[in-house]
Amino acid sequence: MKAVISAAILSGFMMAGASGATAQPAADPETLFTARCGGCHEPAIGEAPDRLQLRTRTSGDIAAVLTNGSMQAMAAGLSAGDIGALAKLLGRAPGEGAAGSPGGRAPSFSAPSYASAPADVADRLLKGLRPVTPAAMQDPAPGDWLHWSRTNDGQNFSPLRQINSTNVGSLTQAWRLPLQGGNAMPVPIIHDGVMFLNTHPDTVLALDATNGQLLWKFAYDLGPRAASQKMGLALAGELLLMPTSDLHVVALNVRTGRKVWDHEIALSSPASDPGVFNLRSAPLVVGDR
Repeated sequence: MKAVISAAILSGFMMAGASGATAQPAADPETLFTARCGGCHEPAIGEAPDRLQLRTRTSGDIAAVLTNGSMQAMAAGLSAGDIGALAKLLGRAPGEGAAGSPGGRAPSFSAPSYASAPADVADRLLKGLRPVTPAAMQDPAPGDWLHWSRTNDGQNFSPLRQINSTNVGSLTQAWRLPLQGGNAMPVPIIHDGVMFLNTHPDTVLALDATNGQLLWKFAYDLGPRAASQKMGLALAGELLLMPTSDLHVVALNVRTGRKVWDHEIALSSPASDPGVFNLRSAPLVVGDR
């Protein structure tokens, strides 16, 4: 099945309170960042990237976004010195590694360990996964969550009735799974009792949805690139579609977690530096596209 993926590409970053800027250069860029940017970026809110994500961009990229790009209106009133100070503080210098760390590699995190499902249970669940057809995507089974918002209308509504206003107060935790620290805000995909979850950094877990036990794990090699936040995954036929932080879409076999294909999203002029962009949205599958 061929899949054409629509995704939101973020090319700028938000600044708070730029309307009252002074015309004088900032004596202390950290003070300027706290006053102007901290409300959106430290901690990051909404779609605003945090400082680690901003560090994947060059200081020139950030200055360009503030001067002539999508944040030009938000930066109105800032002097050239202000913009230069912010760009130098937040972006990486030419030739510096994408994460601003020694060797240019993203910071490492200690990965948690996962309890694996018994072999017979994993085999039964994975072999029982039915191909996700366009008809199933249009009208998912009640217990499935096949889209980022479950259905094409984006309502995030489940027709299941086991939980209702009379028993919701008695809900308790059924299981708990540790996730690796970092930027992540995904919606799990569930099909035929299997939960698919993308976590930081660019990692996909297939889990037994009843207890959180691991069925398989796929870790995408980002090299020096810092991982961006992810919203989710998508199912199509027997494929699981995964967006990556270096502007690829990877298709995995849902039963094995092995890579089937890898499609790079090419940049066209005037875009040139992939470090400026983040691929965050869950892929959207409509019909056989």
